[in-house]
Amino acid sequence: MERLTKKLFSTFRPNIFDWINDYQVLYNHNIEEGVQEETEGFFYDSLLVDYPVNSNTIFKTLIEELYPVSVENKLRNDYEASVLGIVTEERKQPYLNFLALRKNTHEMVEQDCIDNGIAL
Repeated sequence: MERLTKKLFSTFRPNIFDWINDYQVLYNHNIEEGVQEETEGFFYDSLLVDYPVNSNTIFKTLIEELYPVSVENKLRNDYEASVLGIVTEERKQPYLNFLALRKNTHEMVEQDCIDNGIAL
């Protein structure tokens, strides 16, 4: 079963957190208004998070789904090889993009947790 499902559609604004049971929650994020087949509603991504449900677990699970460790390692290796002059300078940028996304994702998760009374 996939943990992250992207571009779901609902005619109702989804809750940020939908509790499945005492040990799992769906973290609905990237919520945007939109139209699908002439129906107004909301597009969003949903992440299944296991216990303990807190900002660290949510963030870690989301980053691992977006960038598996092997992908993150390749980006970092390309960056380091570029710094050392082994590969071209433009090989740095994908890792810098990843770091920016990681920072923005951390801020989003933390704010959603604060707004919804989820432990940091």
